[in-house]
Amino acid sequence: MILTNPNDQGIYLTYDKPDTIYTLQSTPVVVKFSLANTFTIVENGYAMLPHVNIHSCNADAGACTPFVKNTPGLSTHTAAIKRNLTTTHTPGRWSMDETLNVNLPKGSYMMIAHVRFFTSQGKWDVAYGTPVIVEDENDNTQFIIFVCLVTFAGLVFAAAAVFMIRFIYKAVQEYAALKEMKEKLVKQKLDAALEASQHLDYPVTLVSANDFMAHGRLRQHEDVRDENQLVFKDSLAKVAVFKKTYKIVFFSHQWTAWTEPDHTSKQYKAMVEALQTVVTDFGWDLNKVYVWVDYISIPQCVGSVQLLAIHTLTAYSSVADAFIAVCPDLEHKETSASVGMDSYKHRMWCRAEQACFALKNGCDNMWMCTEKHDAGDNKLSLNVERMGQEWLKIVLKVFDGNATCCERKHVGMEQCDRQALVVPLLSLYSEWFAAQDIKNTVNPLRVVNNVSKMFEEVELKQKMFPETFGFCNGDGTIAQQELFGSLIHEMEKYLTKNPDLKDVLNGIEVEKADGAVPKRPAMDDSAKETAKVHPEDDCNISIRAADSTTCVEEMNEQQNDLLPLEVDTTKNDEGPVMHKKGARGSRRPSSDAIEP
Repeated sequence: MILTNPNDQGIYLTYDKPDTIYTLQSTPVVVKFSLANTFTIVENGYAMLPHVNIHSCNADAGACTPFVKNTPGLSTHTAAIKRNLTTTHTPGRWSMDETLNVNLPKGSYMMIAHVRFFTSQGKWDVAYGTPVIVEDENDNTQFIIFVCLVTFAGLVFAAAAVFMIRFIYKAVQEYAALKEMKEKLVKQKLDAALEASQHLDYPVTLVSANDFMAHGRLRQHEDVRDENQLVFKDSLAKVAVFKKTYKIVFFSHQWTAWTEPDHTSKQYKAMVEALQTVVTDFGWDLNKVYVWVDYISIPQCVGSVQLLAIHTLTAYSSVADAFIAVCPDLEHKETSASVGMDSYKHRMWCRAEQACFALKNGCDNMWMCTEKHDAGDNKLSLNVERMGQEWLKIVLKVFDGNATCCERKHVGMEQCDRQALVVPLLSLYSEWFAAQDIKNTVNPLRVVNNVSKMFEEVELKQKMFPETFGFCNGDGTIAQQELFGSLIHEMEKYLTKNPDLKDVLNGIEVEKADGAVPKRPAMDDSAKETAKVHPEDDCNISIRAADSTTCVEEMNEQQNDLLPLEVDTTKNDEGPVMHKKGARGSRRPSSDAIEP
């Protein structure tokens, strides 16, 4: 008879077995059977339960029943025993516990307990089965697997720990190296700024006011130089001596074409008129006035030399006695953009020139030359008037100005012009900071004036020395890069730590220890072994003295000693002129002049 739910009908069958069954070892399995006393059992074979045994079918053989005979590789069963039921377990039930010994080879099995009994209704077969695994007693496979897994996990953890330690160690090393490199770069910037306070990368190059006014237009540096009309001053100390006798006027203007500074000569005419106005206003002797203007004072043919002069541009403007911004109304030759006072105010380099002059000299000697707009008058009419502090509050925000390199998206350029201004402006700040502790500086070029006191305004100071700036890439994207970073703070800390350096910046003599030449603490002794605090050595180049006596370049003289003489057919009062062959060659005008 097939029962769908034996328990509901009062038939219960299960068995207990050890947790582990070992190969070919007799293992006791207790078969537990109970039957409700509502059943009327008919004894068959002189027992209430004529058949009790355990069948074990190989799990790989598929379905298994308690009616499969002993078949090698398929099924095995214990011998059937006969049993009677008792009432010793649960009242109202017939119960039986029978212990049978199972002996199986290693493998996976379905173990089935089988009990048979008879009633007046016929034969009943009851079965209960669960899967079991028979193992070798000495089989440590699982333990070995466990140990292997633990060992592998330990190795992985150890490797990860070693990698992490190595990564952290390497990261610490890289951080230390980056920190050291950054400190070195900061120190180099500080050194460069402190050097810039007393040294020039390229000489201050001037032309006399009379020669300038006689040119008729802005002439190229090399042409004016070849006519021996330039005066070169190779150190700020020599500029100071020069200024005891002569006055320097600095012209600031915008280029009106990519390769020409003043293609209409309108700016030149404005410069001449402004120069006459300023000289008359101050009551200066025109014969003792010299002019600095970029196209004449900066080399145009040799790019590397030109860059040296451009990087010294802020120093040139700071040493002048008068600053004139020339801004007549014009149109750019290539772009047709308006070139005038508004555009001048927003040019970064123009702002830098004004800022450097104003921070050194105040704004009393700063002039603006603009064009009048008189109705019906076609003649050039100019306004020449002094700048005010309100104007300077705008232009002191140098890095808010526009730069040509940024407009061209820095194509083919390694850095932005803003980065080139860091050292000269940091140099000016170092002088201002050093001068705060004294009432009067020794060097007349270094003063604390009404404009430099604007540094005390926190917002303006932050604008003038921004920590970062937006670098415009060729694809138009903007990347934030460091500009001043922490340089202002580092400079203040460095000067506070080295009070002797403040004296140097203020022009106060520093006592020499044991006859040694004092050096700036910021200098690297091995790299700047011979650097003096006040270099007064004579420079080799002296094209023309301020009193108009003509000299010959010492370097050219040394080179020309090796060249053969030839006779120039041009005669002067003393006869034919003898000169070295090749000593004076023609220069090709630059086709790629750079607008500072």
